Amino acid sequence: MNIATIRGLRAQSQGALADALARMMQALARHFGQAERPVPPALLGKIDRALRLSLDDAGAVTPRGALIDADPVTARAALVALRRNLFPAAPDFAPEPRT
Repeated sequence: MNIATIRGLRAQSQGALADALARMMQALARHFGQAERPVPPALLGKIDRALRLSLDDAGAVTPRGALIDADPVTARAALVALRRNLFPAAPDFAPEPRT
């Protein structure tokens, strides 16, 4: 369900958020397309980038019709759930990248 919600957000997004979501979804497809492969660590960064952009740019999402659970708040919750499910031992999400 999280993937469907995130796809809905991607369909309504534009600019950097749309690009970040597309890259994240491509990485997810590569991961799930290969059996018994560990989750690539770089995927955590892609999820975090999409989360940051969804928080930073409220104008990046334009509602288009009645997509199920595609509102930004629900989609952010789906990104958080995806992050937690794939990376349960990861450090807490930081809205600003750690330097």
